[in-house]
Amino acid sequence: MIVVRNVFRLKFGQAKPAALRLTAAAESALKWGMRAAVAGAPVNAIGRAVQAEVEGRGYSVCAELTGHDPVAEVGLGVGAPQA
Repeated sequence: MIVVRNVFRLKFGQAKPAALRLTAAAESALKWGMRAAVAGAPVNAIGRAVQAEVEGRGYSVCAELTGHDPVAEVGLGVGAPQA
């Protein structure tokens, strides 16, 4: 099961250049991750694509926010085994 949440951006006033660069990096990483999510590809290919794009732009991925367990996320008990 793949769950995609609606993503939108609100802009109030003039954003700082650093904030615009961070936003662009996050949006680009999302696109690379979605491109990597193809049938037959290992799940970690998504994370590798995201991490490569983020690090290529001079940022890093927050390790505490990596991984995905859709079963635990919706509160259905023990999650799926992670390979």
